[in-house]
Amino acid sequence: MQAAFKVFGFLSGLFLSSLAAAAPLHHSIEITLTPAVKSLAVIDTISVTPGRTYRFSLNKNLAVTGTSAGDSLRLVAAPTADQAPQYELIAGSEDSLVTLQYSGVIFDPVVDNNSSGLISTEGASLFGDTGWLPEFGEKTTYEIRALHLPPDWKLASPLAQTQIPQPEIYLIAGAFTEYTATDLTGTIQLKVYLRSQDPHLAQTFLSLLPGFLDHYQKTLGAYPYPSFAVIENFWETGFGMPAFTLLGPGVVRLPYILNSSLPHELLHNWWGNSVFVDYNRGNWCEGLTTYLADHWQQELLKADGDYRRQSLMNFQDYTRAAQDFPLRDFKQRFNFSSQAVGYGKGMMLFHMLRVRLGETVFARALKDLYQNFRGQSISYDEIEKSFEGTARADLKIYFKQWLDRTGAPVLKLGPSHLTPLADGKYQVDFELQQASPQNYELHIPVRFTLADGRSQSEILQLSTSQKTFQATFNQTPKTLEVDPGFDVFRDLDKAERPLSLSNVFGAKKIYVLGKDEAQKTAYQKTWAASLSAAVSLSDDGLLLDLPPEGAVLLLGDAPEYEQLMTQALSGQEFQLSADAVTLFGTAYPRKDFKTAVVARSSTRPDLILMWVRGEQVETLAPRLLHYGKFGVLAFSDKAVPLKATWPILKSPLRVDW
Repeated sequence: MQAAFKVFGFLSGLFLSSLAAAAPLHHSIEITLTPAVKSLAVIDTISVTPGRTYRFSLNKNLAVTGTSAGDSLRLVAAPTADQAPQYELIAGSEDSLVTLQYSGVIFDPVVDNNSSGLISTEGASLFGDTGWLPEFGEKTTYEIRALHLPPDWKLASPLAQTQIPQPEIYLIAGAFTEYTATDLTGTIQLKVYLRSQDPHLAQTFLSLLPGFLDHYQKTLGAYPYPSFAVIENFWETGFGMPAFTLLGPGVVRLPYILNSSLPHELLHNWWGNSVFVDYNRGNWCEGLTTYLADHWQQELLKADGDYRRQSLMNFQDYTRAAQDFPLRDFKQRFNFSSQAVGYGKGMMLFHMLRVRLGETVFARALKDLYQNFRGQSISYDEIEKSFEGTARADLKIYFKQWLDRTGAPVLKLGPSHLTPLADGKYQVDFELQQASPQNYELHIPVRFTLADGRSQSEILQLSTSQKTFQATFNQTPKTLEVDPGFDVFRDLDKAERPLSLSNVFGAKKIYVLGKDEAQKTAYQKTWAASLSAAVSLSDDGLLLDLPPEGAVLLLGDAPEYEQLMTQALSGQEFQLSADAVTLFGTAYPRKDFKTAVVARSSTRPDLILMWVRGEQVETLAPRLLHYGKFGVLAFSDKAVPLKATWPILKSPLRVDW
């Protein structure tokens, strides 16, 4: 045994030596940017393993002009339309440093707010996909040892990333105005880089960031980088990179960015930019980041239940018009349906884990996940194992059903009975049902409201098609509500859903009606480019025989449209007069406001009606796509004074005694 122990120790030493030899590649870079001619020149000194052969790619417009003595470089694959040129580098046997010199033009024009990277007089935005540095197919560290810029330019992206090897290296520079602050501890530099002076906007960002940082450090662990910056790009983007977020000039000024995108992009420094995503095995981090940022903000406002309900509605609506796919297959957002799966269903997966495991275990599991996998690329497989280890629970069925199945369970409340008992107590018997093709293993919150106004909640387990539950109370229960906070990922019954624009956007077919052909065409072109639905022009003859399903968009103040909507919205706070549209008791003068309302047809339960009216109503065509969660909207020239949904009057998952 003693000899075996010595041999094991010897082998361990060899193993550790090999790990040390396989340290990540490190770039030490000297860069010269010449925006007037859209070019850069780079001297890149790379730390390598002597004698090793490497393969790398480089932007096809960059020409290698020099290699350090003793090293060998050759082109092994010429560039194609889809692939950058591939090089083979053989490091000399005597030195652990290789130097490459190269230069050229990088300018991929911005088309529809997309570019792989460019250098111009407006600024330089270079990404991993740009190929401005040799791409070796592995994570690397870097430092910019010298940077030559125009006199009024500044580097906004980090000067170095040496602690956590990075899958991509970025360079963002331009004629910025820089604003700075620190976090609550004074140790993390906070910066805002704007393309024009705007101290109020900058200070707004800098006032919020310390609180967000403090929350996430307490929740997850230490922030992984020495600084964080908000950088204004010169085209519309919304990217989160290690230690900074790159926001377009319009995006950075949107008011909701401060409490949605800002914490979301900051949080990506934990999830996605230090615990990395293994994209070949699916993208988990958008769901988790949405939960811990966007959902967290709604929790602070006590509106998280409504937020979850909207996510469930989005999934139903957008995956109905486009093909659903398993959450495990999500890699990136490319339309509304992919967002509903990757962001919405992914968010609900983590929320249901929290409900199932409890606050304390869930919080500890998040910290363990971050501690155990910082610097690594992981998938849901590692997340499952990590949560199982922390919770000491078997979660295989849980993850498999939510990751590998399409669709969602359907939950129903079966027969329920309230029985007074001889001892003065009350007994409730009720049945929960799954009306799904396959049964799920569900943890379902239920809530009883008692005669004195107090509520009592339980979490019930259901893994079969139906199960009867029993509860006893010392006083009369008044109501039973099943999943009242929308804590379970499921298909909602029509009666549970406040109608919203997402019902229209998610329809398989949208019929556009109106008196003005130019207005109809504007909506048809704009919506067809963004939605999976078939958007077709129609005429008012459609009103004589409404389609059984889909959505009908009504444009303008035609009397027949008003009559149709008045019938559909019977019972809601909706009134019309010659001068105004009254919504929830507030009159909106027709000449001053554009309005948009959604209703379910009174004669076709599966048909959604949307009425959009006002002066120059065609200008709302692109704007409305950003208000999918609302069903009642009023617009003035400079504001949106009303964003709401019609209230739900009765739920099939509630019993009133």
